[in-house]
Amino acid sequence: MLLVAKARLNTLTAGLSVQLPLATVVIRGLLTSTTLTLLIIPALYPHWVRDETMRPRPLAGQTEMNESGL
Repeated sequence: MLLVAKARLNTLTAGLSVQLPLATVVIRGLLTSTTLTLLIIPALYPHWVRDETMRPRPLAGQTEMNESGL
């Protein structure tokens, strides 16, 4: 990543017209994916699984009694 940032900041290299836009896209992609992975997805995850996790789970003994008809 440091090499990509160096290519982004370096203005005197050959092939600058290709390297500069590519480096910009790579850096923005890394920042976007990091933000999504560390902040946005963990914040939204409880809303996606709310229905399954909000129900109380029966204890092991309770499920056996219900299945036996007691």
